[in-house]
Amino acid sequence: MTYSPANILSACALAATMSICTPAGAAEVDFGLSALFGLQVTAGLDQQTLDVLRLLPQQLREQALLLIKQALPLIDESVNSYLDRVSSILDDTINHFQCAGVGVSESFWEGLPALLGYSPEPVTEAKKLSTKTRTHISLRSSPAQNSEDYGNLSYNLSKIACKSQISPATYIQVKLVQDDIFPRFVSWWRLKGKCADAATCLGYMSTRVHRDIDDADLRDIIEVGATERLHSIDPPGSGGKNSLNDVENSLEGLWFIEDSLRLARYRRWKLAKEAVAKADAILKEAKALYQNGRSNLSNTSASDDDAAAANAKAALAKCDQADEALGQGKAIWGIEQDPLFTTSIAELGKLRTDSASILSTAN
Repeated sequence: MTYSPANILSACALAATMSICTPAGAAEVDFGLSALFGLQVTAGLDQQTLDVLRLLPQQLREQALLLIKQALPLIDESVNSYLDRVSSILDDTINHFQCAGVGVSESFWEGLPALLGYSPEPVTEAKKLSTKTRTHISLRSSPAQNSEDYGNLSYNLSKIACKSQISPATYIQVKLVQDDIFPRFVSWWRLKGKCADAATCLGYMSTRVHRDIDDADLRDIIEVGATERLHSIDPPGSGGKNSLNDVENSLEGLWFIEDSLRLARYRRWKLAKEAVAKADAILKEAKALYQNGRSNLSNTSASDDDAAAANAKAALAKCDQADEALGQGKAIWGIEQDPLFTTSIAELGKLRTDSASILSTAN
């Protein structure tokens, strides 16, 4: 894939609503980007979002990753705030790349008078392009056709926005048109190959999100308000609602529920991993105390036996602290028998046994 504006736009649009990785087995999932980009970013980004970042030139890619890394604390405050922030980072980064493209905005805008027969106004043309495209799309259109139509529209709107940056007031109004179209494009893009038209796509998404909620941890459901959000989405056709706009609003809402649940689960995994890291740090201290006790036992004096016993007791106390930290991690993650905890649990058990043995010998 090349660095063409069209390809960048398509990839960015796909990532705009942020599909977040769900850890099947937490230990076997790498949420970081360090292997790909050399930055310690544990944002829970999915493969499609990584593809967006790969498309960017190195400098912009690293800037985006740094901003995403800085946004990570938002996960602890609000899943929705983090989703919005990452979406904004990707959107702004790609828009900057498009506008910086050689001749992208100039060739497009300067060619419009000849094409149209008059000199267009940015805001007016943006609205006209949007209306024309949305009139063309029908409830019988496929997701592939809809995403293509919206993709072409978004691309042209981006070029208008680039040119209109010389006037902040104009740019803001064009950006509002862009912001209305982008989520629609994303919803259809993500449905390509999964359903045939508006009705079947709504059925597919409804089934999918109901399954997501059934499978989700109750804490995640409550945190993101998944049930309430689902109930607030009126099915098109109810109460006279059967327009394209109604369908797209419902699809966007359903996608948001799914993405929010996945990110909420990632947030718990992140907190559980932090608990394991805390336990491992305590176990390291316990191991050092155990080693000191073992060294004391190699001597024969009574004072060395006392020292060995003291070190063993201290090691066992540290083991209790590590066990407590692991218990917190298990409670947060909700899956006790998970690879995330396996190594730490095994080390804890061995240290307990060995420290108890030293204490028994010393006494």
